Amino acid sequence: MLITTVFHLETGEIFSSDMALRPDKPGPQALASCVTYYRRISLMTMFGLNAEDDDGNAASSDGYAPRKAGATPAGPARSSAGPVGTDDDFLA
Repeated sequence: MLITTVFHLETGEIFSSDMALRPDKPGPQALASCVTYYRRISLMTMFGLNAEDDDGNAASSDGYAPRKAGATPAGPARSSAGPVGTDDDFLA
């Protein structure tokens, strides 16, 4: 399945992102989960948002430990790379 996210800004600019999704299990629940996570991740990436709490990590077995109270949060991630997944009109 190919999902396309398109943003139409008030300035008239349009930019988009495409991603192929493949659920790890058959059925509507797995598909809905893929779409939900893609939607969240694409919005966070396109607008430079940072997630503070990810309830999915608590349910996974990857050893994620939440940050302790009083810990200093890291600043926003910065990259020298240009935009990824945008259309040519946005880059012009």
